[in-house]
Amino acid sequence: GLTESDGVKDLQSVPLPGTPSSKQQLSEGSPLLKLQSRLSSLLDSESPQNNAGKVLNSIRNILKDIEEEADLMNVSKMVEVSESESLMNQDKRLSIGSKHSMDQEVINAVLKIQDFVKSLDQEMSKHQRPSSDYDGLSEKIQQFSALVEKVLSNENVINDIIMTLSHILSETSEIKFTMLRDSTNEADSNNLDYVDKVTLLENKVQPHSSSGPCPLIPHPSSDPEIVGPNDAGFDVKTAVQMCSPEDYERLKSEKINLETELARCSEMIEDTKCRFSEMEKNLEELTSKLSASENSNSLAETQLKCMVESYKILESRKVELEKEIEVLQSKIETLTAELGDERQSHLDDLARYKDLEEKMERVRKRAEFNACGRG
Repeated sequence: GLTESDGVKDLQSVPLPGTPSSKQQLSEGSPLLKLQSRLSSLLDSESPQNNAGKVLNSIRNILKDIEEEADLMNVSKMVEVSESESLMNQDKRLSIGSKHSMDQEVINAVLKIQDFVKSLDQEMSKHQRPSSDYDGLSEKIQQFSALVEKVLSNENVINDIIMTLSHILSETSEIKFTMLRDSTNEADSNNLDYVDKVTLLENKVQPHSSSGPCPLIPHPSSDPEIVGPNDAGFDVKTAVQMCSPEDYERLKSEKINLETELARCSEMIEDTKCRFSEMEKNLEELTSKLSASENSNSLAETQLKCMVESYKILESRKVELEKEIEVLQSKIETLTAELGDERQSHLDDLARYKDLEEKMERVRKRAEFNACGRG
């Protein structure tokens, strides 16, 4: 049947996007690019056939780190958006055509991961009895399949896929711990039954001669439940592989640590949600302030346009007045010249008047003189 190592081997064969074209499409600090790089390095350095559990733990740690980093990047982006919303609106208009486009290699990688998840589901369904844990795992796998369908529809849900895959791996590990504990208890019970049967067979063995086989070793033909060769040198082996107490305690400790870490991550997620809610409120306030500022700027622009129009009217009126002043100035010069001519003519007339007056005075005196001489 399909084993966990086979599933990890399939995951190792995923053609992770590493070509220059895909790296140019993904930003240098993209969580998806970091996830691809770390998964590729892990699958190249580890041998999943020998240590599939360690590979799954490493993948889960990588997913957790990428999830935290993605949350921090989302918070940072929200701060940047709140400070430069107008620039963001321009960027939205510029990138609306390529927002939901995905690299074909990324889609292929997601499909390979889906095949790996399906193989895990099939393996779990073979060995796991119906339980609430398995029902929860099946629900997560269905959610993962739905997210893959969204990816095929060019929807950007990579962060949701990473979180869902992390939950699937975590619940798979918990189910495996439960299965391992149950198998260990069953192995202990089988070993106790086997020891009781061996003791019973030893009590049935009759003393033999010194040349015969050792009397302490039961012959396989004496009991049909003991399988072995029909000679005195056969080895008694159990059919169940037992897990040592040290390994069981180590796995139990790892499970407790994972539960603690999961609780811490859940608390961090809740705290991040609270901060995100506060940032949304701040963003709404900033949006309202920005809207008010835009309205104020619009009013100021209208007033400025009115002032510009008034200034243009005043400029045109100024030109007209300057032309009128030039016309009046020329009239003043003309009138001044005419006044000078009139003044000179008046002076000439006064001079002639005085001359005539003197002449008349002389004529009058002469007439008086002539009249006196006749008398």
